[in-house]
Amino acid sequence: MNYIGIDVGKFNHCCAVMNSEGEVLVEPFFFANNSDGFDALLHIIKPFRSSRHMSGLESTGHYGDNLLRFLLANDFQVGMINPISTDAKRKQKIRKTKNDKKDSLTICAVLQSRDYTHMTKNKLSLREGKQLTRYHHDLTASLNQAKNKLQKCIDIVFPEYNSIFATKYSKAYMAVLKECGSAKVIRAAGIIGGKHTGGAIGEIRILHPCTVAELIGQQGISDCILQTRTILQKIFDMTLYLLIPGYINAALKS
Repeated sequence: MNYIGIDVGKFNHCCAVMNSEGEVLVEPFFFANNSDGFDALLHIIKPFRSSRHMSGLESTGHYGDNLLRFLLANDFQVGMINPISTDAKRKQKIRKTKNDKKDSLTICAVLQSRDYTHMTKNKLSLREGKQLTRYHHDLTASLNQAKNKLQKCIDIVFPEYNSIFATKYSKAYMAVLKECGSAKVIRAAGIIGGKHTGGAIGEIRILHPCTVAELIGQQGISDCILQTRTILQKIFDMTLYLLIPGYINAALKS
């Protein structure tokens, strides 16, 4: 059986090939972390992709993700190795030196001891699905944080705003806030207590009108007005991704 050990790096990877007798079939060599480097790797190790082979790399960081996809796409058997296993194997040697070339041979030795997790295309898709799910969760949390910051700014520049609308964050609620941004602009636009047509606001009906005299928002606090505009854009962007139907499936298929 042939073992293909790859030590992963940010810009370059190092690969070596060893058989089950411990004979080094291909001395450690470097290849770039790009398509040309992957093609060069395939040209060298393809002859050793027999019916019984195993390639392996450490499951550290994200630098090896593209290489992992490349190996699976070219029908290589791939094992993901815990760095603790590699470190333990290295410590068994008399000279505990660490460099990329020696690490690629150490990875071959770990593969030979079968201390790895077999990776398949299905497992990789499942892992990517989990990552997208975590991103969806993080995006939802960030959206809630942004809404809390927005409410703080609204309380300063337009404290009556939430009493005007029946529902927070409705299309009308967000459209008026985006277009106007403060009590002063809304007062000037004349949309309090009725309908306003035209412009980016469109036709908006304020469900609980208040009088112009009730608008006490402080207009001199420019930083809050700027924050409101910035946070609104973030909310629009995050909501767009969260509301796209089946966006996770679309991402997986891309």
